[in-house]
Amino acid sequence: MDSSDPLAMLEGMLKPWHASLADPAAAQETVLSGLLPRYARTRYGREHNAGRVNDVQSFRANFPVVTYDEIKPS
Repeated sequence: MDSSDPLAMLEGMLKPWHASLADPAAAQETVLSGLLPRYARTRYGREHNAGRVNDVQSFRANFPVVTYDEIKPS
């Protein structure tokens, strides 16, 4: 991609978005797989087995739905 070509830059930014529209579930799983290693390095992630989570179903089983007030630092 030529960074001096604004159209090529825009196309490069929009291509993943268009792909996510074609298959939203796959796009969300890709994002989740990128986030889980970061979560695994946090106390909250370790408490919820982020290092062993490998799909959406295990994420849902290990990470309860919470509000920010329930997890914000004191």
